[in-house]
Amino acid sequence: MKKKLFISFAIFHVLYILVANAGSAYFNYCEYYEKTVNAAVEKSYTTAINNKLCSYYSRYTGANTGFGYFAPNVRSAVSLTCRYKDTEDIEPVFKTREASLRYENLIGALIDHVSLKSKPKEEWERKTFETQYKYNELIFKNVAVNILNANKLPSAQLLMRLNYIDHVPLQEARKGTPLDEKLHTIQETKFNTGL
Repeated sequence: MKKKLFISFAIFHVLYILVANAGSAYFNYCEYYEKTVNAAVEKSYTTAINNKLCSYYSRYTGANTGFGYFAPNVRSAVSLTCRYKDTEDIEPVFKTREASLRYENLIGALIDHVSLKSKPKEEWERKTFETQYKYNELIFKNVAVNILNANKLPSAQLLMRLNYIDHVPLQEARKGTPLDEKLHTIQETKFNTGL
């Protein structure tokens, strides 16, 4: 019985990884090359992979990380800015390269479950979306207090912004378009560190 249960689970897990990665590759291809997504494929994928049970399963098992299992995920470029007293941006101070790398990973993780393109449609997705934003706000406050302490600044009103950095697409760069980066604010929180 245990062997049959294990084999059933192993087959489900491998099939889930194959379907999730095939769908992810297809949607990324369509998005990158600006192709129209096949409605039947999108509906089948959403039904099979993006339901509540599979979403929790993939998050807890890491089955949706794709090649991130073997190497760090290539994320969208993000930045977290801290505006001090509505006048100047202040940066964190790190004593080691490891601390800097951990900070970069933390900032990158803030957008793991935040949709850059659209709002979630299902009720459980909306709740996850709202929970993620609340979690991000806690991280913002923690980072802000650490930045103030590291820079030896007094408590004040701070504006934290999580930004998505939009780069010029490769096709446009080949045509000679200037390689200017554009910041798009994903989330912003204003608070007083003295409270």
